[in-house]
Amino acid sequence: MAKATRQEILNKVLAQVSEKFPAGEGFHYFIEYNSVYGGYRLVKVKDDGGAHYGCFGGNATEARLNYTAMLSKLYTILSCAPVAQRPMEELLKELEFSTEAEYFDYIMESIINGQRRQAKDLITALSKEKKKAAHIYLDGKESYSSETDSAIDEAKALIIELI
Repeated sequence: MAKATRQEILNKVLAQVSEKFPAGEGFHYFIEYNSVYGGYRLVKVKDDGGAHYGCFGGNATEARLNYTAMLSKLYTILSCAPVAQRPMEELLKELEFSTEAEYFDYIMESIINGQRRQAKDLITALSKEKKKAAHIYLDGKESYSSETDSAIDEAKALIIELI
């Protein structure tokens, strides 16, 4: 199976955003990409005329974002929706991870990158057993920097809080 392109990944996450926060009758969300202008921008498009409007606090002429920043923006929007527990297989597939360790590392990386709400949502989506597994995994993880140590400790504390 071919690995998804960046645009496909963004569109998949955008579909989740659209499910949680519909654009409204006669509108849909669209991620516009233009490398000359600096990357991606999220817009709300009128179905019958193609007019672009701002959405989620932005405007139709907002600054463009690189792939990572746009993905973060979409996940931040999603983080405003209630999070339900889901099977680990589904979570791994959605993020294109093949192991639980990758998922658990992503929680830690989210904290390092300042995405604490995202980390909380990633943990909340886990079953109680998987939260315990994440705590055990992070507890045994070797660290090579104070930043990583701090992120591991914060992730473990968050897991305990959410169990």
